[in-house]
Amino acid sequence: MAIRRNNGLLPFIEKSVVIDARIRHELLLTIFMPPTYLHDGGVILSYERIISCSAIFPLTQSVQMKKKMGTRHRAALGMSEETDALCLVVSEETGTISIADRGKLYYDMKPEELRPAIEQAIRFKKIKAHTTA
Repeated sequence: MAIRRNNGLLPFIEKSVVIDARIRHELLLTIFMPPTYLHDGGVILSYERIISCSAIFPLTQSVQMKKKMGTRHRAALGMSEETDALCLVVSEETGTISIADRGKLYYDMKPEELRPAIEQAIRFKKIKAHTTA
């Protein structure tokens, strides 16, 4: 998921499925439920809305990223490198949650760290967690 900050994400929205719906837990679960049509790709959030889904995010070219990281992590990191969006990624294999912000990946966030980290990042403060990329 990419959370829009200041930069417009129109190029990514134009190539995705526009939803423009209020953020709801049930809707996000439905979007990411395999094998639905909308499962692949990312979701773009802006304020309290799901703007679009099935968005294709740019993959990072970072060679420092761990090899065990998959396409989701590479896409979240790439999006955070090319835009000011804050990206959240959940590993399909392990269920771990990571945040990509300004070209850094904060891997395996604990549930109690997640909300404060997102709130700090949205306010443009530095995330306090371990970084891997």
